[in-house]
Amino acid sequence: MTDSTPVSASIDFMFLDGRAEGVQPGIVVETGDIIGRFNRGMGMTVLLVVQKRPFVRVDQFCVFDRGRPVASGQAGEFSRVLIKEYLTV
Repeated sequence: MTDSTPVSASIDFMFLDGRAEGVQPGIVVETGDIIGRFNRGMGMTVLLVVQKRPFVRVDQFCVFDRGRPVASGQAGEFSRVLIKEYLTV
């Protein structure tokens, strides 16, 4: 999350490639809070691509495998089975 682009209040959608690897945990949490404010405070849809599960704080999710969606749903439906199947090395 080291790259930045100015944000205008007129933007409805933001796509972020969340490179949080190697970033101090406090900065990752702060960045997540800021993204949450864009979503809740400004009503902005945020598509965040991440590989760090603890960073994810979402309303909805979609898991892709080899470029194809394999699972999606509400945040409460995100399960350990999905993590084991698609998000574990």
